[in-house]
Amino acid sequence: MKLADKRILVTGGGSGIGLALAEALVARGGRVAICGRNADKLQAAARRVTSLLTAVCDVRRPEDVAALDRTLQEAWGGIDLLVNNAGVADAYSVRHAPQWLAQAETEIETNLSGPLRVINQFLPQLLTRPEAAIVNVTSGLALAPSPATPGYSAAKAALHAFTRVLRRQLRDTPVRVFEAQPPMVDTPMVADSRVRKMAPSAVADAIVRGLERNRLEIPIGEVRWLPFGLRVAPGIVDFVMERHPFPLAEVEQRTLSARGGGRQ
Repeated sequence: MKLADKRILVTGGGSGIGLALAEALVARGGRVAICGRNADKLQAAARRVTSLLTAVCDVRRPEDVAALDRTLQEAWGGIDLLVNNAGVADAYSVRHAPQWLAQAETEIETNLSGPLRVINQFLPQLLTRPEAAIVNVTSGLALAPSPATPGYSAAKAALHAFTRVLRRQLRDTPVRVFEAQPPMVDTPMVADSRVRKMAPSAVADAIVRGLERNRLEIPIGEVRWLPFGLRVAPGIVDFVMERHPFPLAEVEQRTLSARGGGRQ
């Protein structure tokens, strides 16, 4: 896929993978807009990459997504490429956290319903382009869930399934549907994790290369080995995920400490 002159929207683009990907796409000649909930982060990103178009948008809010569409229609006449990257994650124990359901609902609303909402808004215009694409950024945890992050793992697994279905439904249209599956990435979201983390810029470069080579599935780093590991040694994968991104025992103890040591 050619990225030069494409009009591109990256959600969750104020920091982390989103900002690194925006930078990489601008370097390829794309016109890039980023959105997110934090206006300060968006302003800092615009100072770093002066050509970026920025807009405050919470993908959980239909009115925000509709307003974002209007902004991009006025600025560019719409978009050619949508990157669903916005996400939130938390580590908690369903057994011990009294508010675990609220946490999971927030993660599902942001990481699953949010991308679907954005796709619903922008798909009609993407279908009119001679060449267009949707890129859903999921995770290695979509394939091998982490016991420490139940809501995030569930949301990303569901987005992985939806992406595969959408790709089949749109196969006779100009819209290609890509999925990027990063490993653990060095962002503030997992700053306390002691596992190996990949730089956002390296993840962004891998995604851009995958788009340019029309690789609809883009597993990145150690995620490339997950399907093989799940086939030949699922027990070993489960053992590794028990400690990824945080050991489950540590998450449970942290939850208990926050509750004053009590148990449900």
